[in-house]
Amino acid sequence: DTSVTPEFLGLNRRFSGPWRRGITGEDVVIGVLDGGIWPEHPCFADVPTPRRGDRGRKIPYGDTPESFSGTACEFGDTDFNAEDLPFSCNNKLLSASFYVDGFRDADGNPVLSDGECLSARDCGPFGDHGTNVAGTAACNGNTPAELNGESEGTISGMAPRARISHYKVCWSIPTAPTGTCSNVDLVAAVEQGISDGVDVMNLSLGMDSPIIGDAFDVALLNATAAGIYVATSAGNSGP
Repeated sequence: DTSVTPEFLGLNRRFSGPWRRGITGEDVVIGVLDGGIWPEHPCFADVPTPRRGDRGRKIPYGDTPESFSGTACEFGDTDFNAEDLPFSCNNKLLSASFYVDGFRDADGNPVLSDGECLSARDCGPFGDHGTNVAGTAACNGNTPAELNGESEGTISGMAPRARISHYKVCWSIPTAPTGTCSNVDLVAAVEQGISDGVDVMNLSLGMDSPIIGDAFDVALLNATAAGIYVATSAGNSGP
């Protein structure tokens, strides 16, 4: 709902803000677990961006950090959805994969809403959520933005120099067109993120169950034990 969160948080404060001290996520890999991602979005372009968030000399992204080993780049199933064009991952969007086993029928076919993409791409009625979350975390600094054809100036992620590894775990399905996720897929993605070597896991997923200790919780505990910082919402229905 806002494009001025860096100012609100003081990230780009003139002298004392973290960005001015070079704390912009350089070489940090954020693993985003959500709906898909639209890889051609300028937030995720592999282009030189300001060293200090939204100011300073623009520098290119370096090679993939040595601690990260993910190589998946799962886009381009045009047979399932003609809009799902191929895309080659790069030094900003390092990898992208999808997990859909929780929504297959008895014959192994995915049961998804019309418009979904059988890939890591952000499609269908749940579309834009995963792209929004990934951009909030790590959109390139000073990316021009527009809404309904009107310029909204520029936007930046909170860690604009960080890299992204995206894991599509939430889907639009006929019985839940606005999106839902399965523990089967969540656990698989968390385990893959641990194996890939992400530094952070970012999950804007609200689980409303008061039960603590299911397979997903244990997977996140394993991630923290592996030294990964886990940022996840604690419910999605109020305080």
